[in-house]
Amino acid sequence: MTDVRTALFNLIAKGNVPEAEVKKTLLEYAARETDNSINTALLHKLIEEFASLSASLKESEARYRSVVTAMSEGIVLQDRSGAVITANESAKLILGPFMDQLSGISSADPRWTIIHEDGSPFSAGEHPAMETLATGEPRTGVIMGIHKSETDVSGGGEGDLTWISINAEPIFDPSAPEPAAVVTTFTDITERKNWEQQLKVLSVTDHLTGIFNRVKLSEELEADINRAKRYGTDLSLIMFDLDHFKRVNDSYGHDVGDKVLKAVVSVVQSIIRDTDLFARYGGEEFMVVLPHTDVGHAERLAERLRKASEGYEEPGLPRFTGSFGVTQYIPGDTRESLIKRTDEALYRAKNEGRNRVAAA
Repeated sequence: MTDVRTALFNLIAKGNVPEAEVKKTLLEYAARETDNSINTALLHKLIEEFASLSASLKESEARYRSVVTAMSEGIVLQDRSGAVITANESAKLILGPFMDQLSGISSADPRWTIIHEDGSPFSAGEHPAMETLATGEPRTGVIMGIHKSETDVSGGGEGDLTWISINAEPIFDPSAPEPAAVVTTFTDITERKNWEQQLKVLSVTDHLTGIFNRVKLSEELEADINRAKRYGTDLSLIMFDLDHFKRVNDSYGHDVGDKVLKAVVSVVQSIIRDTDLFARYGGEEFMVVLPHTDVGHAERLAERLRKASEGYEEPGLPRFTGSFGVTQYIPGDTRESLIKRTDEALYRAKNEGRNRVAAA
């Protein structure tokens, strides 16, 4: 009878088995147990056994579905090819598409736009579910960004970005060495990632002017020097500060002084390129990092900035000017030596009367 129970259990586990197939299986086992003559008592006993097993499995499945449905984590079951078999309601809420649209879609489907934390795309095989199916090894704590649509996944491309932390666990068939399926569980960490991004931005941003601060300047200038060194490209640096800015604060107050600093930032941003890095170095002192720019072009840009500053007018603000120092990276320069040489050029511009550009 143990073999019969096992066969019945396997039959029920298939799910949605037609009644005719159940009866056929029961008759086969009844006949086998009685030398091919149907024993009514045994057949009834098998039917009762089937009914008991079926009821037990249905009750277990109902409990399982209730638990899975109530979970806040997304749960997705995928077959050997990676196609979605089923997913719980939380998966729909997190990923966006309707449940019927998830069915049959693979993690490797190119319509999914999935990125790493650094913004680079996931290749099809890098998805945790696909890696687990390929290797049989679980994956845990993988961070992924998914561009989703609120209505469908048929369009692909950009959309709302949802960040998830995902785990993948293989499901094995005892008769085969490779996984028969994979179950992935994931949580929505979008809010956490957004906070992390905001904190990152705040850590490299000057709170008054909204441009980069000295920390970010140091990081980016170091990277630009390394690129110039590696590829032999030009790199120039402009340093400037506002002439007699202390007088502005003393005469008009720090509120007006802050408005002047913001005005200067607006002037410079309207002139420099998107590829240039503009940062507040400290106080009324600023720097512009100019990749792929020789000292001649840097001088001409500094002169444009000087003239624009000198000619700036805004009701309620005093007029202001700036002194500019310019230099170019030369082989062997470090970040410190490049800044020092630019600072020396700025110091010379001040000593020669201010409101001018000097190069070193």
